[in-house]
Amino acid sequence: MKGLQESNRIHDSLADNGVAFAAALNTMSEELTELSNNIEAGRKQWKNVVTGSEKKGPTSYHEMEKARNKVDIAAKEYESARNGSRSKGFLGNNRNPEEDSRKKLEMADMEYVRQVELTNKVHSELFHVERPQSVKALRDLILECDAGLSLQLQKFVALNESFALNNGRAVSGNGGESDLRKALLSVDDEADMNGFIMEFASKSPPQQVGMMKFEVQKHPIFPLPPVQQPQQEPPRPSEPQQINPRPPYDPHAQGAFGGGGAVVTPAPRPVRRPVKPVFGVPLEVLLQRDGNAVPIVVIQCMTAVELYGLNVEGIYRQAGATSHIQKIKEIFDNDPSKVDFRNPDQFFQDVNSVASALKQFFRELPDPVLTYALYDEFIESAKIDDDNARRDALHGLINRLPDAHYATVRALVLHLSRVMQYSGQNKMNSWNLSICFGPTLMSARQEDLKNTNWQHRALDTILRNALDIFDED
Repeated sequence: MKGLQESNRIHDSLADNGVAFAAALNTMSEELTELSNNIEAGRKQWKNVVTGSEKKGPTSYHEMEKARNKVDIAAKEYESARNGSRSKGFLGNNRNPEEDSRKKLEMADMEYVRQVELTNKVHSELFHVERPQSVKALRDLILECDAGLSLQLQKFVALNESFALNNGRAVSGNGGESDLRKALLSVDDEADMNGFIMEFASKSPPQQVGMMKFEVQKHPIFPLPPVQQPQQEPPRPSEPQQINPRPPYDPHAQGAFGGGGAVVTPAPRPVRRPVKPVFGVPLEVLLQRDGNAVPIVVIQCMTAVELYGLNVEGIYRQAGATSHIQKIKEIFDNDPSKVDFRNPDQFFQDVNSVASALKQFFRELPDPVLTYALYDEFIESAKIDDDNARRDALHGLINRLPDAHYATVRALVLHLSRVMQYSGQNKMNSWNLSICFGPTLMSARQEDLKNTNWQHRALDTILRNALDIFDED
């Protein structure tokens, strides 16, 4: 039980990491919302300021034009008065229209001059003071927003790193006793079950388990005396046969719980041994045995995918039905010569199961397609920064593969290149395919999680340069 308890503890730790990560993200969201609200409030405030400032210019210009029109009207009246005659007022005084018009003209001109000066002042303040202030304020708001967003993005990166690191420590335990793999491998099902049963058995009083013996009890209606001893007669068909006594309970015994000798557990169904195994057989052996440079299972599965799976979203990423995958394995392990995946009925109309079976074939190879011997060199080549140099280095390593491995990887890469041509429908570009196939085609003898991204990068480079590395016939 200790292994399962340790596993549960590690999973609780993973859950706590997730909760802490979610809480930190929620805090970041609240801070970003507050930043956004502050920036929006500042923007609206300066929008009102700028709108009011910009309205001053047209208003002052309009007033200046009105003053100019008044000057024009007063000038016309003055011209008319100069050409006219004097008139008498009500009291008999002589009025001089020319003088009155002249005064009105001078007053209108003074108002016009004052309005021009005011308009120039308003425009000067607008261009030299208010607009620069508004632009500077908006620039400061933008910089404040960018700085706050950059800070939150840096915190987001740090949170992701911390989350991944804490999960990694919880799972691996840095090689200590809290290693999840060790905890699960230490689980002993039979010992745990026996310990669980014995724990409860020790709490209950001992009971003797054996055959129960019954005596005949005659009904009072019978006048015959009680039978002292049964007659020795052969059993008749209508009489029940004797039931074997139940054996004492044995926690290690095979059979149903609590059953006696009368309960029989059916024998397990015999496993059918492959007649001509394909899965788990080295590529060199398949080449020598079948005479095909590319295994039949690879050819048939790629044919099915190219006929029926190129437009399927998530092909090679979506898993097929386990029962279908197992049946496809049995078909190839027993009589692959009769397989024709051009007929979809032969793979149960489930192209995802065909894709999963193909990946399983590569996973079960004793030596990966890109071979253990060249694994370290593939990883080092993937670390090259220059795209062309990285492509050439990987190309050279592929040329060093054994014949069976070279032919198989060539067929698969060209097939995946055709899958990539339909990435608009199936969403599987070179990087997504490299995630699906990288650890399958290229793996170390020991688990190598730290180089997983380099595996993806190596296969991604090969897929993007498929036609440069391989000639498509």
